[in-house]
Amino acid sequence: MVGLIVLWLDRRGITPPSFIAWSLGILGVVDAVILITTPWPLFLLACILLFAGGRRAAVRANAVPHADATRMP
Repeated sequence: MVGLIVLWLDRRGITPPSFIAWSLGILGVVDAVILITTPWPLFLLACILLFAGGRRAAVRANAVPHADATRMP
């Protein structure tokens, strides 16, 4: 379900909020503590990728346009 939400947000050009990554990370840690045999490393990998993607999108959104791109011909 989380993957579908992230895909839906991506198709609309919206950066997924950080609480999705935090929730997935907490779920991964709780799974690792309670159920050792679950695929908790996949949850943590998805959490790390969501954080990285969110930071890249934030940097891209705050980037200053190049001076030549704003000059009038």
